[in-house]
Amino acid sequence: MKGFIFILIFCLCGCAHKQVKILPTNDTIIKLKVDENTGIIAESEQYSYQFTHPDALKKLKNYRDFLAEYKNDVESVSIIFYQDNLDGEITAQYINFIPENKRLSDKKLLEKYKSNVILKNGYYQVLFTTQGNVYKQANTLSDQYLLPKSITVLVRANHEIDSDLDIKGDVAGLIIFPIFVPLIMVGCLIGRC
Repeated sequence: MKGFIFILIFCLCGCAHKQVKILPTNDTIIKLKVDENTGIIAESEQYSYQFTHPDALKKLKNYRDFLAEYKNDVESVSIIFYQDNLDGEITAQYINFIPENKRLSDKKLLEKYKSNVILKNGYYQVLFTTQGNVYKQANTLSDQYLLPKSITVLVRANHEIDSDLDIKGDVAGLIIFPIFVPLIMVGCLIGRC
């Protein structure tokens, strides 16, 4: 009997955390938790996007360091989630737009982030990516993590990553929002959200 109860509980937990098969083409993030020890958890009305692997924590620190140095130069940020497969794995891609004329005499950006930078259409496009998982569940975060303004992110299939290198040429497909959201993320790392 104990074995049957254990299996029943296991099945119920599996249903509660059932991973997503196909995501919508865009989603609206309403809650965001950023913690340097656990990573990033972003929630929409239906989905929880979790970037909590050790590699995601390392990339979060790199992004935080970048923002600490260049936040005043970043004009806008584009966020796209790529669905890697049908098992709930996703890649988050943050593209930071820095006008070229703000950094003409500064080679430090190019040297320090050379593998992340594309110079195109008058902008340094500084790219950061991280891997995570998405779950069909919501309201796992308390209301203290509600964003002052929701964030709309584009969701695409993984095979579309290479076609997005021309970022500014695909403005119709991108959702670009002000820099305040990454600043909120940095603020959450430094103090309370």
